[in-house]
Amino acid sequence: MEYLPILAFAAVAAWLLYRVIRHGGVKGAVFGSRILETHGEIEPSRRGLTATAVKVHSIESDSVEPDVGLELVSRGGGKYHMTPVRLSRAEARRLAQLLQQATGQGA
Repeated sequence: MEYLPILAFAAVAAWLLYRVIRHGGVKGAVFGSRILETHGEIEPSRRGLTATAVKVHSIESDSVEPDVGLELVSRGGGKYHMTPVRLSRAEARRLAQLLQQATGQGA
């Protein structure tokens, strides 16, 4: 019984390592699929102590077309926080339409 916490920790560590290797890195493991290509990054001006960047990736998927991954990265004050957002192509197109509407350029 004294080895149960160690075995539980080892099992979780092995599972995490498997995901990192299978998906081609830590970011791939977080998205749950291999990142095929990074298309670019939008980094707005720093607000206070925090700067937030948005990175756009093509992510491997089960369908013919790759999915779209948005990586929201907040840095500042000694902190780093990454939030992955995975979208299908249709969802990404809808997001693009909403962003165009918000900027007054869409229908």
